[in-house]
Amino acid sequence: MTSLGAEFYMWCRLWEKGIHVWYQTMGISETDARNVTRDLLARAPVPVLDMMMNQGIICLLRGNRRISSSERDGCLEFRNVEFANMLPEGRYSVYVTFRKLDGNEPSMAESAFGQTRMMVIEAGRSELRLQRQMILHHSMTEDYDVRGQMKSLEYEVGTRTRKPKIQDDIVRIPMKDMIWKIWEGNDSSLVGELEVSFSCTAGEQHMPRASAMMCVKIQRTNAAFF
Repeated sequence: MTSLGAEFYMWCRLWEKGIHVWYQTMGISETDARNVTRDLLARAPVPVLDMMMNQGIICLLRGNRRISSSERDGCLEFRNVEFANMLPEGRYSVYVTFRKLDGNEPSMAESAFGQTRMMVIEAGRSELRLQRQMILHHSMTEDYDVRGQMKSLEYEVGTRTRKPKIQDDIVRIPMKDMIWKIWEGNDSSLVGELEVSFSCTAGEQHMPRASAMMCVKIQRTNAAFF
């Protein structure tokens, strides 16, 4: 089997498992759930691998009673999600954006990290890894440019403030600390959100501590290595 074929088979199994669990939660017998799932997979056109993985995860989230979930404003939210319980060990590409808290405009935090961004699953845990980088920006108090990089990053989980580990310029954030959302009418999109605040090595006088909303979408394997 080619590497692409092996990957296709893996996501087929994840998708089948996720749909199967979802049907079981709706009161359908195990035999009927399995038959309906296989029928759906047989009738479906050849899907894109990213979509298969995404749909498999969504179905598992919907069908897992151990994962805390709530619904608010047409959005289903999941907390304490450990992707190591769903996906094989490895490195996964992720699409990460930062936006201002008061709207959808990009935050300056976007430039604080390089393009190497990934989810790593190993030893039963999943974490987001971002590579911080040096940036040049205009001082908030003086008329000149200063260089600096993200000094620290903080966020809250419940009532506790957490600071992720930074090692060799790699920021490591546990995936389970994020809130994962599915919006009504868009069941195919799963997005993780985390409100973060960060400081800069240039100093508070040049770049005061700022806050942003970090948004994460998981893609499939073959992420670039650090």
